[in-house]
Amino acid sequence: MKIIAWMVFIFTLSGYGLAFEVVTELKPSEPVRDQPFQLIFKIKTDSKKDAYITFNSGHIDVQGKSRLGEMIRTTFVNGKLSTQREISYAYELYSTKSGFYRISDIRIEVDGKEKKLPGVNVKILDRAVKRAPIYLAVETDKEQYYVGEAIRVNYVLYNKYKVNGLDVVKFPKLSGFLKRFKNQSGRTQKVTRKGEIFERREIYSGTLFATKPGDVLLDSMTMRIQYLKGMGSNDPFGGFAFGFSRPQVMNVSNPGISISILPLPETGKPPGFTGLVGKHEIEYKVNKHKFLVNEAVEFKVSITGEGALENFELPEFYNHPSLESFESNSDFTALDGKRSTKTFDSTFLARGPLDIPAKSLKLRYFDPADETYKFTEFELPAIEVVGTL
Repeated sequence: MKIIAWMVFIFTLSGYGLAFEVVTELKPSEPVRDQPFQLIFKIKTDSKKDAYITFNSGHIDVQGKSRLGEMIRTTFVNGKLSTQREISYAYELYSTKSGFYRISDIRIEVDGKEKKLPGVNVKILDRAVKRAPIYLAVETDKEQYYVGEAIRVNYVLYNKYKVNGLDVVKFPKLSGFLKRFKNQSGRTQKVTRKGEIFERREIYSGTLFATKPGDVLLDSMTMRIQYLKGMGSNDPFGGFAFGFSRPQVMNVSNPGISISILPLPETGKPPGFTGLVGKHEIEYKVNKHKFLVNEAVEFKVSITGEGALENFELPEFYNHPSLESFESNSDFTALDGKRSTKTFDSTFLARGPLDIPAKSLKLRYFDPADETYKFTEFELPAIEVVGTL
């Protein structure tokens, strides 16, 4: 067992280390034994302090470290200069044995703030696997999530031959998730996979939310593909084979992958926790602030964020015996990426005089990036009802 510690020197023109972000990447994603591969850290920070990185590489040897480069972003807002720097470092890894391994206990500290990263699973192959000219893959942005955290999943077709037609034979079941799917545009892009050029096309995409902890399966999808063998997507004839190639048909399926779902931590869980995971904002509006007895009091509440808002129920913010619930409805809208908005429209009847002062409230959520419970604060407007019954 080896504990690896490195000092990563980060210098900025300004900033006070208020926050930092880290992304890890294995390159290649499936290394081969007796061949070097890299564990890459991409650190975004506005701090002038150094970053301290430690991890447990287990049975994998760490042979060195290199600096891949950096990007600097400077903004000038309200008379203040702000600079954020992204620095990428690669750790050279090596294994003489094939099999499944895990790089664990990844911790990064910047200016007194520590971030614990999920472990990185490493599948080391006995020999390099040559990619099929047409194949399906299921892709996620990481391998470990929390219950209720948004999981972006893409079923992707990669092809080197010219594809003339495709049909879905079997969709994945994706059991055990709350699902939010996205319509695909059908657009393609050129990508490089293990040194080979493929055409990439997202076939089936969506956002998933796990409802309980444990290992869960992103199962396979099957497609029927019609293609011209030997006619690549870069073919100068644009797919007109002039009799040199006949259309062929094949079925392709992707192997399923397993991801780990963690329970939300009990330590630090605040009273009144909503169950939402990811950053959220809330906006609260009332049609006016002063009413007459028996007049309708209308509220509109909009919550926007990364959590599973489909099943979210609005807490009772105003609670008074003279407010009688008359009508309530909600509307859900999926936005780009993982975010969505849920709007609640509620109508009450003011059955008697009352005076509810304005007050500050907190909408609490769990932030998986920092593994901490946070809140967004909002102002609940005052309402007054005057008159007699």
